[in-house]
Amino acid sequence: RNYILSPSSIEKDLLRLFKKNDKLIIFDIGGCEGEESIRYSRIFQKSLIYIFEPLPDNQKLIVSNFVEYNINNIQLVSKAVSDSDAFADFYVSSGHPENQKKDLDWNFGNKSNSLLNPVKINNPSWLNFNDKIKVETISLNTFLNENNISEVDFIHMDVQGAELKVLIGAKKYISSIKAIWLEVS
Repeated sequence: RNYILSPSSIEKDLLRLFKKNDKLIIFDIGGCEGEESIRYSRIFQKSLIYIFEPLPDNQKLIVSNFVEYNINNIQLVSKAVSDSDAFADFYVSSGHPENQKKDLDWNFGNKSNSLLNPVKINNPSWLNFNDKIKVETISLNTFLNENNISEVDFIHMDVQGAELKVLIGAKKYISSIKAIWLEVS
């Protein structure tokens, strides 16, 4: 709750690119629990936001958050974005850092789900990947074609190492994406 209600760390940068009243098309790829989508919805209230999240438990949290925060300009897409339209293994993360309180309103372990097989070398010892599920994938090329979208104003992408797959899947549309924020580690 505190995170959702706090200002986005990139709000100032976004407001250099776009005006609050712009009718933007925003994609939140790897939307997790919907926090970032809700924050963007509060900044750009006239925009249409698509949140892509393949994990069923997270989809339930997203819908619940939309109700709690009275969100009506975000559409949930229950698929993972990748370089093809298929089904793929999705590695589900869990765990909690030893140095963090257990009663926090933040699920640390839920933030590292990925289409990529996790490599333990770079993961903290508390982070687990005990579950793997099959999820449907869609490319940006297919999604944009199917939804008659010719241009995307902003993409927020947090897909735990699968960013290149997402970008390759944009194909010809890569040049019609105005701004992309992605997490790299």
